[in-house]
Amino acid sequence: MATKRDIRTNILSSLRDMTRADYEKRSLQLTNALIQTDYWKKAKVIGLTVSRFPEVNTTDLINTSLRSQKLVALPRTNMSDKTMHFYYVTSFQQLEKRSFGLYEPLADKSRMVQPSELNLIVVPGVSFTYDGKRLGLGGGFYDRYLTKTNSLTVALCFSEQIVTDLPTEKHDKRMNHVLTEGAIQ
Repeated sequence: MATKRDIRTNILSSLRDMTRADYEKRSLQLTNALIQTDYWKKAKVIGLTVSRFPEVNTTDLINTSLRSQKLVALPRTNMSDKTMHFYYVTSFQQLEKRSFGLYEPLADKSRMVQPSELNLIVVPGVSFTYDGKRLGLGGGFYDRYLTKTNSLTVALCFSEQIVTDLPTEKHDKRMNHVLTEGAIQ
């Protein structure tokens, strides 16, 4: 089996070859697929991230969630202890650009979410299997956070991000659902 590093390199290289138009079209397909699911419809508090290319674009999903009267929570990371907490946001004006170009909530303009409040978390990653294995960027932020919540988890990913197997470790958390453009698991 390929190493985590090799998988990350290959998948990210493949994703970066997408045209901007294809990227936007496919991201919108994934947003539309998610909002048709029962678990999205039932969720009142949704954990999301502000994506960066080549991750699935979440801007439309954040806006759709806000328009649908969902409570939207976005993560803020602490690089010194490798932790993160989610904060309620109602607009992109509550965000600031931080480490690695990530847009994260301003802690003094947002209220922290308790892990038990989240109903659904859309978890980013580099690669996934249909049975829920996930390979992130390697920081471990989500794996650590997911030990604190019983929220349903879903991965939105492009078909290029799906592999048959991934090297995992004991602390790696599996996704409850994996959605690609053509398949919902």
